[in-house]
Amino acid sequence: MVPKTEVDKIFDVDDRLLSEWLVFAKPIGKAIERAFPCDRCGLSVIGLEIPHAHMHLVPSTLLMT
Repeated sequence: MVPKTEVDKIFDVDDRLLSEWLVFAKPIGKAIERAFPCDRCGLSVIGLEIPHAHMHLVPSTLLMT
């Protein structure tokens, strides 16, 4: 999903768009969990080096000892 207006910080994103991002990311996260050998897919808002709001979906494996 590519918004029409560029926003620098995630907390400056319009509430409606932010909620749409999460709803849009949900089935993608579930597909990542099915496609990769992982325990879960996390969502991370990083990328401080890039001056626009974006999120990362990251497959991860829980390390239980």
